[in-house]
Amino acid sequence: MFPAGTSEPLPASPFAKGEEKEKKGRRKKRGIKWRIGIMTEFYNKKSEQTKRRKLRFNATLAEKILWMSLRKRQILGVRFLRQYSIDKFVMDFYSPEIKLCIEVDGESHIGREEYDAARQKYIEYFNIKVIRYNNEQILGNPNKTVESIEDSVRERVKVKI
Repeated sequence: MFPAGTSEPLPASPFAKGEEKEKKGRRKKRGIKWRIGIMTEFYNKKSEQTKRRKLRFNATLAEKILWMSLRKRQILGVRFLRQYSIDKFVMDFYSPEIKLCIEVDGESHIGREEYDAARQKYIEYFNIKVIRYNNEQILGNPNKTVESIEDSVRERVKVKI
């Protein structure tokens, strides 16, 4: 069964039972090279580079407004990246330091709730917290949205320390 709005199934969990034991064995043998391999296997894949670039250049007004508050470590000194990908899924904003993803749900997400839920579940396999805002929240009261993000960042920073 395919998620709504797609023609292909979601990828299997990267931490499937059979793969987990195999990866643990490789970790002991290869150390840091194993971790780098995992990073390039799932995070910001070259195959998704064109899609990420296209999304950056075609950002919605809500994404542009939010980006003005997130860029240059403006929120508690935490760095956010735009259009970062995990496997084949591109996140609107992502902080690798605290593993926080911010998704802006605009018109392109209408009618794709099932797909978005499955996509979010897949991203959460990587211990990434996903928070969602719709365009109306950002455009209607951007300051309140940024305060909400600051609270989430503060929460994640406490967990990290």
